[in-house]
Amino acid sequence: MQKMIKRYLCIVAILCTMVGYGQQTTVEFTYKGVTIYLPQDIFDSLNNLIIAVENQLQEVVVYTKNKPTNANYTLEMQNQEIEIIKAQYETIIKGLMEKAMIEYLMRLQNNSSGGELNTVTVINNTTTWYMDNDGDGYHSNSQSRATCPGSGWCNTTTKGLDCDDNKYDLTNNCSGELPIIGWFLDMDGDGWHATAQGARTSPGPEWTSVMTKGLDCNDNLYSLDNSVCSVTPPPCTNKTICDKGYNMVNCECVKDTLDSCEQLALQNNNPDYKAKVVELQAKTGDTAESGYIQSSNASGGGFTKLTNNSDHSLNTSNNFSNARGFIHNHLDNFKKDQNGDGILDEIEPIRMFSSKDIKQMHILTQNAYYRYKIPFEELYVGMISSTGNYTMKFEGTIQDMIDNGINYDTLNKEKIEWEYLRYMGKGKNPNLELNVLRFMKEVLNLKGITLYKIDAAGEAVKLTLDATGKIVVITPC
Repeated sequence: MQKMIKRYLCIVAILCTMVGYGQQTTVEFTYKGVTIYLPQDIFDSLNNLIIAVENQLQEVVVYTKNKPTNANYTLEMQNQEIEIIKAQYETIIKGLMEKAMIEYLMRLQNNSSGGELNTVTVINNTTTWYMDNDGDGYHSNSQSRATCPGSGWCNTTTKGLDCDDNKYDLTNNCSGELPIIGWFLDMDGDGWHATAQGARTSPGPEWTSVMTKGLDCNDNLYSLDNSVCSVTPPPCTNKTICDKGYNMVNCECVKDTLDSCEQLALQNNNPDYKAKVVELQAKTGDTAESGYIQSSNASGGGFTKLTNNSDHSLNTSNNFSNARGFIHNHLDNFKKDQNGDGILDEIEPIRMFSSKDIKQMHILTQNAYYRYKIPFEELYVGMISSTGNYTMKFEGTIQDMIDNGINYDTLNKEKIEWEYLRYMGKGKNPNLELNVLRFMKEVLNLKGITLYKIDAAGEAVKLTLDATGKIVVITPC
């Protein structure tokens, strides 16, 4: 290729000095550090061909990367195959460049015979293009060409070199630190914020990473529609953290009227709730979970059926507004074609609260306190399975709820799920009650969230860890 270009440039120089009439305008074309000069029409034709070839190359590389690896086809073999493919396509592109140069030389030779060529004007019509594979504004490579080289390259500006161009991260953070996210100060808990700032972890107890409804006109005054901005005197100017067994009512700490056992007794004997338990028990042999959200007592306490995600789990996003509880089932083992290949895979659900169920219990407490003023003792998450029925309650203080939020904000979502599966010993028939209690304590460091087991008669026992953290203590209600 290099020898070809040297001969090409020499012939162009000779032909372009021949006496004639008119002027020939050329455009600079660069690929892989090799620069040639072509007339605009040949340049356009070559550029379109190369873009099509490079787009095809991207598709072939993506297809190859998605091929499953195994003992007979290792990751190293896959990478070697990709390099061979790239080399083959590079050879194709160089062949196209040689063909374009030959076409131009033939045109120059024909024109010189007729005496119509006098000078060559070179136009440097190139732009620096940046490869931004993940679309976060940081680039991993660059090249100068007249037109966009292909998919992922059509960027003429960049915020700098990307530390990982396969990971979308507006902060370009590859150090393993938590990303900087927005935090909102909502002192009165009405969903409107007084100020905001970016930080890796929560700046304090009354800061939330949940997007608010906007700027609060008075963050010392609870107003859901932000319409009341002044009152004399403003309520709860000095917020008080109530002790365990007490809840804040009208800015005062008032003792709970019912403890968790009493609340569970009322709930388990409620005809509507009992009907839902019977229904969910009958569906544990299905291939998709079933469940209901229950509204607060102040809103009538009615049940709303949940829909499913694309897998067998339930879609609980954006369903917890003004809710007091959530009841659902976990399934028995079943078979399902997960990959669309006609092969039935064995699905082995864990018949105990999942990490997402535990997070929903925390979300219920946050919404109850900050937004809907629902007493903590009303809150619950229930799980029905063929091996046991369980209920989570929150028996902690406001400070416990705040600390739980801080703990969640410092943990990586993927790590939480990985630790959950490790603790639950999936596939090893573990002690699920012991392991879920240990997971909540040792990984999530949760405070105030308690576990109850409900028998067929609706009677409840409280499950806790002993001082060693290795034995489940059973306390009847």
